[in-house]
Amino acid sequence: MSKPEIGLFVYGTLISPKVCARVLDRVPEGYEAVLNGYRRLNGRLYPAIKPDPDGSIRGRVILVAAAEISKLDYFEADEYLRREEKVRDADSGEERTVQVYVGRQFIYHDMNGEWDFEKFEREHLVAFLGDTDEYLNHGDENNAGSEE
Repeated sequence: MSKPEIGLFVYGTLISPKVCARVLDRVPEGYEAVLNGYRRLNGRLYPAIKPDPDGSIRGRVILVAAAEISKLDYFEADEYLRREEKVRDADSGEERTVQVYVGRQFIYHDMNGEWDFEKFEREHLVAFLGDTDEYLNHGDENNAGSEE
């Protein structure tokens, strides 16, 4: 695997080391960060973020390798677009450019309120990990033979 070199701001299920381990087969290093200009929406087991000039989201930047981006794109599916944004390191205050998955317009219709990570961990993490395994294994079957 190539050296982790891309910062990815995570604000939902990927904050969990257990979810990261399932998706990436490792727990990436990272740091706490704040993304301004967005708000986090609830409505599902996982959140989405939506542009909001008055919004601010606390999350985590994980350091991933370029080769891992395709796994993350698959995990986030067609409900999210990956884009470049600036975050502030929560400790140093330094501004850094990172990647972030932003919800596509069509997923917002049934989302409102604030997503609660602690509630997700307490009430839904175990089932979510099982669903994630099934989803990722299904993807492996669909992609069998597509790699050289």
